[in-house]
Formats: sequence, structure tokens, C-alpha cells
Amino acid sequence: MDITMDGNALVANAQTILNKIQPAKLCAVVKNNAYGHGIEFVCNTLKQYADYFAIGTLDEAKRAIQFGKEVLILLPILSVQDTIQAIKLGINLTVDSLQTLSVIKHASQQCGIPAKVHIKVDTGMSRLGFLCSQKSSWLPQLSKAIDNGYIDIKGVFSHFAAADTNKDFTHLQYTRFVSVCEYMQKALGSNQFVRHIANSCGALDNNCYSMDMVRCGLALYGYGAPNLIAVKNVSATVLERKRIKAGQCVGYECAFTCANDTDIAVLDIGYAHGLSRALSGNVVFDYNGRKLKQLGKICMAMSIVDCTGTNLQVGDKVTLIDAQCFPYPQGQYSVYELLCDLRQQ
Repeated sequence: MDITMDGNALVANAQTILNKIQPAKLCAVVKNNAYGHGIEFVCNTLKQYADYFAIGTLDEAKRAIQFGKEVLILLPILSVQDTIQAIKLGINLTVDSLQTLSVIKHASQQCGIPAKVHIKVDTGMSRLGFLCSQKSSWLPQLSKAIDNGYIDIKGVFSHFAAADTNKDFTHLQYTRFVSVCEYMQKALGSNQFVRHIANSCGALDNNCYSMDMVRCGLALYGYGAPNLIAVKNVSATVLERKRIKAGQCVGYECAFTCANDTDIAVLDIGYAHGLSRALSGNVVFDYNGRKLKQLGKICMAMSIVDCTGTNLQVGDKVTLIDAQCFPYPQGQYSVYELLCDLRQQ
């Protein structure tokens, strides 16, 4: 199997997003190796378009910081020594709790540099973040840390839980976020921090959610809205073609039985490459506009498709993902998972 990346598609997607969200800034989400697209490739391609790169770990932050943009680690760091490294590199850290704040304070004390931080507030995702309803209990601690020179608040952010499925709850989260931002601005006497809550779907669906910055991941890689182009292209090579009789089983556990005489092709892609076995029977490959249904259980390094009525031959390529083709069943397996999973062996 082969994976290629289309830098022109990535730039086109960024421009589409910017046209929708401006004057808001673009934070390109490149966590988890840029959803399987490669941190260095994405950061280098987007360094003229993105104001921030958002990642999940210090190791990834070190890879992203070389491209000259602000880098935000979205997850809390619990190690003082790792936090010191991040502060010295000028990386933006997430403060999501008083525990995280304590770690950052100790790190700042040891290195003598205030940490650049973004405050994470929980508006309804019930994951990371200070609870909006308890702001009077945690905000004084932030104010004290500012006064003591431990932190420099660069941003405040939250995360939509259901921007693509629940518009009412999304708007409720937004109103909660606006309220807590206003409270923080008054309490801290500052309106200089960047406010960001919208993900790809939230921003592209309703521009009022863009605020000062939008964190886009999926849309950059080609999914979630019209006029976007797939950046990752995945194809497989035909290893064998044969004709089997009606009633013959295909693959492990005899999970599929041919109802009629069928031409099948064996492809060099399987779950070891990230094509999950959970997708068995629900994957469709493309060959010159013809849809080839995957049959039986997906194997470790191979898959079998029905190629009846085509001239598909050994050595030919079929497409799993490109600008026109994306075969995953809604509700069973997400595009996020497939993009992150698919990888070259």
C-alpha cells in the first residue's frame, strides 16, 4: 500500500478556512503527528497561514517550534522538569486546574521565567478545564500567579463537545465561554488574551464562534465541510486476481460466502497498516470510478475485494482515500480514527 500527502490540498484547505473565519487567527491542530499526516510536513506547509500550532505533548512541541510560530500544548504537563523545558523554549502551556498551575509555578520559580499559558475552561465537555460555575474559586489563584510573575496569560479556551450534532448545546457552551471570558477580563484587568473555542465544525458552521482564533484539525486535512480536499491519499496494489465459485467462502472465519461466481482481488493493505478489522465488510475501494466492495474479514496485511466486471489486473492500484473517495460507515468508525491509523509499514 502507498500513502502520499498533497501539500497543495493542505494550503487550499487553509485558505478556505481563513476566508471563512477572518479576521480570527488560525490555530492548526497538529497533535498526534498531525492526525497521521506528519507534524513537520504540515507545519512547514502551513507556516505562512497559521498563527499557532496546537499539539498534545512536549516531544511534539519540540518538533513544531522550529517553524517559527506559537506552539500550544493542549494537554497539561505534570512534570516540573518537562515544564521548565517548555518554558525555556517559549512554548505555550495549558493551565486546566490548580494542580497544573502549581506545577507551572514551581517550574517558573526554578528557571526564573514566566510561563506563557492558555487557561482551559470546561463549558460542558466534562473533560479538562476549570469549571465555569466555580470561577470565583480558581480565578484568584491565577491572579496571584500573574502578580508573582509566574504566568503570562496569552489565551483562554474551551472545546465544543458536539458542534456537528447538537447546535443548541454548542450555543450554550459558547454563551458560557463568553461569560467566563468577560468575567476574567474584568477580574484580571486585561483583554489581551486570545479567546478560542471553535473547532473545525464549529467555526465553519457558524462564524460567530470564531472569536479571536479557531483551532482547526479535521478541516485542514480535508473533511467536515464542502470544498475541502483530502490531503492524505491512500492506495493499495493488487497482489492476485482469481475467480471463485458460488458458495465458496472468503477469508478468515468463513465470514463471507459468495452468492454467485465472483472475481476477487487480493490487496496489500490490512489492519497492520491501520485499516481496522472493525471495518470488515464496510470498506469500498475505487478503481477508475468503479466501487469495489471489500469482502470477509480484513487480514493483517491484506484485504479482498469483489472486482467482478472489471479489467483489474495484478499490479494495478486501487484507491482507499483520495479527494473523491472516503469509505467509512457513519457511527461505526470515524474519519479521525482512520486518518490517524492509516500508516506506511
